[in-house]
Amino acid sequence: MSISERRLATARALSAAIACAAFAFAAPVRAQSQDEAAARTLFNQGRQLVKTGHYEEACGKFEAARALFRSPGVLLNLADCHERIGKTASAWTEFGDAADSAASAGRTRDADEARKRQTALEPALCMLEVRVDAAAADEVVKRGVAPLDHSAWNVPIPVDPGPQTITAEAPGRRPWSASVDVSENGKTVTVRVPALDEVVVAQARPAEVAAPSGNAAPLPEAPVADDKANPGHGQRTVAWVVGGAGLAAMAAAGVVSILARSQFDTAENERASNGPQAAADSHQAGNVADIATALVIGGGALTATGLVLWLSAPRAHVAVGLNGPAVVVAGTF
Repeated sequence: MSISERRLATARALSAAIACAAFAFAAPVRAQSQDEAAARTLFNQGRQLVKTGHYEEACGKFEAARALFRSPGVLLNLADCHERIGKTASAWTEFGDAADSAASAGRTRDADEARKRQTALEPALCMLEVRVDAAAADEVVKRGVAPLDHSAWNVPIPVDPGPQTITAEAPGRRPWSASVDVSENGKTVTVRVPALDEVVVAQARPAEVAAPSGNAAPLPEAPVADDKANPGHGQRTVAWVVGGAGLAAMAAAGVVSILARSQFDTAENERASNGPQAAADSHQAGNVADIATALVIGGGALTATGLVLWLSAPRAHVAVGLNGPAVVVAGTF
């Protein structure tokens, strides 16, 4: 085998190896497809449970499906299921989400159905108004375990019927809590959060204050708040750019290797009739094969870098947080 042929064979071998890396880079896309398939299975199981009247279990299936894939059909059936078990506020919110999702997908019939069902629920909603009389600095008000946004203070908001626990806390203040029952349809229950009392810290007398010792353990460092605002988004964007550049380079390497093969074949045909020209063409084919090899190596490095960036990017863990006629909704996923 001549030097030019060995160069071309090397370029082809590297191109085949990098192609495997390209398939690995496409793994997130395959994972998304698998999530959709799992969501469809959960959706179908939920539909069967609804038909047999097992609504609590059905809602669990629909919630699991929504966590994997938010299709209009999943949202619409989840809202219908929550309405059947009396979670009117959850159903009202989900019907709105289903209407928006269906409208974006061009599913006009599902969008109209979701809006109609949401409007029909409004008169039966249980409302809770949390009034904060005099908020302290950095005061946090929670409904259950979830913080209540400042925009939801002092305004009625829909809640699922049942007992509601309201808590308030602030640095240097005594915490406060109260529980109320919000179960009457169409009514608003108001909870007032009083001004939180200051915590009085007794000061030790000078004689009681121990002198610092040279062997005293260092004070622990204050915890640093986690950054939860869309973690990893920038890194995944860079991963797509770098990986895409690598794939483009490998594609170019394939084209260049074909050109090298063609030029090498021409040199072989000329070897008997025109020796000097054949030697020049063979040398040129080797140079082109070297270019293909460089493109493959560079493209492989970029693709591998993109894959590492994608897989190592941090990901957010999103937690998923409304009585009316039992209307059968469409079973389309």
